[in-house]
Amino acid sequence: MNGGATLNFDILSNSSFDKINTGGVLTLGAGTETINIAGTGFTAGNSFTLVSGYSSVSSGSFTLGTTPGGFIYSLSTGATSTV
Repeated sequence: MNGGATLNFDILSNSSFDKINTGGVLTLGAGTETINIAGTGFTAGNSFTLVSGYSSVSSGSFTLGTTPGGFIYSLSTGATSTV
């Protein structure tokens, strides 16, 4: 992924949302990759796995960009997924 890339995800419901499945090492470019969230399918207390399937993350990081109002958002990047 190019450094400074922007990923846009739409969340329509708890079972209908954009997701990236990848394999192997997820190589991020230099800098921070931004994740923007859009949609109307939010309910309190839910989490959505946006990127999964990687065995590890190589360099770089994710940050949260734009989000719909009314909720508190956070990103959690683990060993094999970003929620």
